[in-house]
Amino acid sequence: MSEKRLNFLKRAVESDPNAEMSRYGLAMELMSIEEFKESEMHFKKLIEIHPKYVPGHFMLGKLYSKMGEPEQARATLEHGIEVAEEVGNMHAAGEMQEELDMLE
Repeated sequence: MSEKRLNFLKRAVESDPNAEMSRYGLAMELMSIEEFKESEMHFKKLIEIHPKYVPGHFMLGKLYSKMGEPEQARATLEHGIEVAEEVGNMHAAGEMQEELDMLE
């Protein structure tokens, strides 16, 4: 991950805080460099602004797992599965169920 890409994504989010792809990209980049708390903040904001954005739920669940917070991961993934099913994204629901099964 380059500092240039991280700075680009930060500027994109500052420019348009409601842009789902910019915020998702920033959260993912932060997760990849283990800036977990900042990544969590961006995933949560993403879900607050775009509650039906399924990848946000999935990756926040994975982030909680990486952070050693299995209960948070479980609750996030369970809710994410509900959202995925609601919007008809059965593939994502299945992937989240697999992630959930690995927690148990």
